[in-house]
This record gives sequence, structure tokens and C-alpha cells, in this order.
Amino acid sequence: MGQSKKVYLNSFIINLLTLDLKRLSFFIILCLFIKPNNAEANLNASKDSIKSQNIVFQIFPSGGFSPETRIGLGFYAVTLLHFYPNDSLSRASVIDLGTIYTQNDQFYALPSWKIFSKHNKFVLSGDGVFQYYTEKYFGIGNNSPASAEETYRHSLSRIDTKLQREIGRKFYFGLHYMSEEMYNVSAIGAPGPISRGEVLGAKGGLASGAGFAFSLDTRNRIMMTSKGSYLDVQNAWYSKQLFGDYNFHALTLDFRKYLSLNQNNVLAGQFYGHQIIGAAPFRMLSLLGGPMIMRGYYFGRYRDNDLLAAQLELRTKLSNRFYSNFFIGAGEVTPQLNQFDWKELRPNYGLGLRYVYNKRERLNFRLDLGFGTNGNYGTYITAGEAF
Repeated sequence: MGQSKKVYLNSFIINLLTLDLKRLSFFIILCLFIKPNNAEANLNASKDSIKSQNIVFQIFPSGGFSPETRIGLGFYAVTLLHFYPNDSLSRASVIDLGTIYTQNDQFYALPSWKIFSKHNKFVLSGDGVFQYYTEKYFGIGNNSPASAEETYRHSLSRIDTKLQREIGRKFYFGLHYMSEEMYNVSAIGAPGPISRGEVLGAKGGLASGAGFAFSLDTRNRIMMTSKGSYLDVQNAWYSKQLFGDYNFHALTLDFRKYLSLNQNNVLAGQFYGHQIIGAAPFRMLSLLGGPMIMRGYYFGRYRDNDLLAAQLELRTKLSNRFYSNFFIGAGEVTPQLNQFDWKELRPNYGLGLRYVYNKRERLNFRLDLGFGTNGNYGTYITAGEAF
């Protein structure tokens, strides 16, 4: 498709901040120990005070350093919107945004949103990304060697959103749309498949797809969930008819379960599957690793058409503001689901710490240390739980 015909859908996302300890990376969040805001401290306020609590906004400076980026500075902001404060059934809506700009002229802005209508009858949710950044590519397959590492820079714009309506008690159905465009791709260092143009998407391109989304949500709350379950199934047909450069189909299944063991312990579990049918660009294949599932592996360390992964996490309350967690998991990427092999599963495990900076709204920062096989490990500092 010609450049003049493309629809550039530049949006913003945050769902991760991954730090590679192997490359001596670390990330610093400032102002962690902040004074609780008025919305949290004054629970027995007057009606006027309660009205001021309908919008909760907090912003924090952030920064970091790694050999790839050198010094980076930015901010993280979160907004909670209580559109229906007198309705105990209506959930609070959440919008957050994180940004970083580095000495090496790298930048990303990453927001997400989840907006509820009255009585939660409609839900608009999604995330996106805008970044000019450096990433690593190790080839395709569950056994791609570390020696295949290739580094490349690129610009990326992505939006992933869905609008759903409640069709039964806590059952939601609606439309899903996703667009991802990569451009200004350039390899760094030794030549590899990307610099030689041997993989689909090596020169950039736009993927645009639409489909359906189904969800079942019985969680007691969105933030720091302690009981209930969550199921999300969504698909998207990517087509040149939707102004894209590729034709393929993507299917995602995400199931989560939360059990309150006692007053101080919660056991959380997740099963995640992602399937690609057709020819997708290399960055839109099923990617193993990152700060959400399979922590301990670099995001995209292993990639292929299909991914199956699961994890368990024990979350323990240490004090009013501090929580610890221990997690284990396993995952595998394959060309097709019928080639899944239990012997090829890649395990991961780790531990972490949580700091609750707003007890009333249950907002927290998390630090996770994850470990995988073949010397893979990483540290993650971001807001909110992994799942």
C-alpha cells in the first residue's frame, strides 16, 4: 500500500517498563513514599468533600538508566473517575499514562483506559503506544539462540481498544479494533534478518484489524483483586481492506482466577493464549516474556505464531502499605498449536514487593524480579499488578 494511502493511527499505551539486569539496567521511581491524599485520609468527610473525591488524580516523576538508553526522565500519572458516586454498583473508571525520554533520543508514551457507564452496562477499554525505541530480535521459534540477537531502532504507533455491552449478569460482548504501525526501522550493529529484510515487517508497515470481544468479569474490584474471576476472549481479522499491509487473523484468550486464602493472603492464577493464523509481521507474532506474563524473559525473547502460558502468584500483606509476592509460571511458543510439546515448556519464577500509595483506591507500584532458563532474568518496576 502506498504511503499516501496509509491511515496513521498514532495513540499511546503503558503496560510495561522492562529492565534487563543482564545489561545492568535499573529503573528509579521517585516520590514513592508520598503523603496520602485527602480522598484517602478523610473517609468521613462532608458531602462537599465527598464530591471532591469523585476525581482522583496523582502524578509522579520517574526516571532510569541503562547502557542502551543512558539517563531517562519522565512521569507516571493516574486518574480515577467516579462518575456515579452514589451508585455502589458502578465501578470507578481508570486512565493512566507513563512517559520516558532518554539521553539517546528515545521516547515512549504509554497510556491505558477502562471507562464504565452507569451500572457498568457499557465498558470502553484499551491501551496504545507511541515510541521511538530500541528493541532486540532473536529469531523465530521456542529455541532461538541468544547468539541470534539483533538490535534495531524503530518508531511505533499502536491502538488496541474495545467497546462492550453487558448482555447478561457480568457477561460482556462487543467490538474490538487494533492497529499497529512500525516505521523508520533501522538495524544497529552486526547485520541480521531485519537488516537484510528476511522477515516480514522488517521494513515496517501497518496492520489494521477488527473483530469481536467477549468478557466475563466477577472480580470484586479492578485494582488489587482479592476474589472472583475474569475471562476475556477477543479476535481480530487484519486486512488490506482496512487500510493495512497484511492479511492474518489473531485470537487471544485470557483467563484469571483469584482466591482469598485468608485476611492476608491471595492466590492468583492466569492462563493466557495467543494464536496467529496467516502471515503476520514479526513484531505482531505471539511474544513470550515481559512484565505481565513470563516475567524473567525479555519481551519477545521467543516468538512464533502461537503462545500458551500460565502463572500462579501468592500475594501477602506485610503492612498497611506493603505487600510481597511470589510467582511461578511456564510458557511455550510454537508454529501451530498441534505442535505444542510439554517437554519444551520454559519455566519462570520470581518474587516482588508492592507499595500502596493510595489505600482508598488501592493504587500501587510494583517491583518484580523474574528468572527464566538459560540465564534469562529481569526486573520490572511499574504501576498496578501483573494480572
